[in-house]
Amino acid sequence: MPEVVGLGEIMVVMDPLRNGPLSSVELFRKTIGGAEGNVCIGVSRLGHSSGWIGRLGNDEFGRFILSCLRAENIDVSCVKVVKGFTGIYFKERRGLGDTKAFYYRKDSAGSTLSPEDISEEYLASAKFFHTTGITLALSESARNTVLHGIELSKKLGLQVSFDVNLRLKLWTKERAKEEINKIIPKTDIFFLTLEEGKVLFGLDVPEKIIEYLLSCGPHTVCVKLGKEGSVVGNNREISLIPAFTNFSSVDNVGAGDGFVAGFLVGQLKGWSLKESALLGNIVGAYATTTTGDNDGYPTWNEVEEFLGKKEIVMR
Repeated sequence: MPEVVGLGEIMVVMDPLRNGPLSSVELFRKTIGGAEGNVCIGVSRLGHSSGWIGRLGNDEFGRFILSCLRAENIDVSCVKVVKGFTGIYFKERRGLGDTKAFYYRKDSAGSTLSPEDISEEYLASAKFFHTTGITLALSESARNTVLHGIELSKKLGLQVSFDVNLRLKLWTKERAKEEINKIIPKTDIFFLTLEEGKVLFGLDVPEKIIEYLLSCGPHTVCVKLGKEGSVVGNNREISLIPAFTNFSSVDNVGAGDGFVAGFLVGQLKGWSLKESALLGNIVGAYATTTTGDNDGYPTWNEVEEFLGKKEIVMR
């Protein structure tokens, strides 16, 4: 049974083969993406077990996603294939900054999540239950499913991992603040970016964000700073973990999820806060080296090679 269980929506991603506005791009590569699914893939690549709970449409895109997850050794025994369509999103890269996303997911099969989708027996042997603000934003039934999953996880002794992943194309700032603030006291490990801290709490200093959130319930808070690294804290320490700069970055989508995957694996290994965040930074940096949301996530062997713990044989 999986050590990390993710709840959310996975979509097909249409990844352009060149920069430019979508109106002029001709060719796309079909792949998959979705925050919780990305985390599951990252955890599996690093040698730990993960499972995804979600819904897919009974269509070719749904079958494609299932095939990709199985290829990554993700447990999909709790995935439901239902009537409706599988969500899709298009990326747009203009070479001027962050990648843009254009969603075609309203009323998708993934948004129809129901509390009955989560099996208590399935969660019982896991260590972490992970979900995000994206799933909260999908629909009322998805929000109820998140809350049910958290309640079950607390009952069973799992740690609840939550990443804000604020998507203002899915809901308003006001609604996001309202719903996410309900979640905070129920979480154990809380992830967010500096910009999300500004939007949700009016705070723009990582240490202040961490101090505030620690007073609300979580025992660990991670503020993702992108190219600057991360600041992580608990009731004993708050530390800045610098980013790695010797990577050629082409697309930052999936880097934050990669950080989460690395951090959770560090915790599964019994590592310290700083060591777990270091692994998170490594996975996040690797993520930026490819255009796919999760293509660049490293294997455990690659992490050891990067850290100089294993000899690299090039030829």
